[in-house]
Amino acid sequence: MDLVCDSLSVTESEIWAVLSVETRAFGFLPDRRPLILFERHVFHRLTQGRHSAVHPEISNATPGGYLGGAAEYKRLARPSRSTARRRSRARHGASAR
Repeated sequence: MDLVCDSLSVTESEIWAVLSVETRAFGFLPDRRPLILFERHVFHRLTQGRHSAVHPEISNATPGGYLGGAAEYKRLARPSRSTARRRSRARHGASAR
């Protein structure tokens, strides 16, 4: 814990406060992946909302739509897969969808 606190320049009580609020006291899934929340409103802001009309579940000006647990990784993977498909099509001269 000292290494974590030192590297983040925070106290142990601050680490525990974040863990207890953000992860319900344990920050990992049973398969040892860290708990995450895909924040669709942040994605919307970072992409200027260009995905919101077609994919409001992952891009929306309004926070929410959380699935929780491992399902959040599926939400995270959706924009990654879409970006990879567009890049592949662009490399091969096909139109991006």
